[in-house]
Amino acid sequence: MYPNRFVQLYELHRLYKAAGDTAGMRRTADAILRKPVKVDSPQVRRIIAEMKRFKERQTGKTHP
Repeated sequence: MYPNRFVQLYELHRLYKAAGDTAGMRRTADAILRKPVKVDSPQVRRIIAEMKRFKERQTGKTHP
């Protein structure tokens, strides 16, 4: 997926966060993590890493 497609979903995730909609945040994080990466970039890697951390916090899992 192209970086701008990830950014749009990431911004939607941030809007859900501002509104306090955790269900929307989870759905958006899941959508981001399911998307195939067609163009690798630091921005896409950062977004994916942030969504993984979010999901880990939601499930209570932590990795050293």
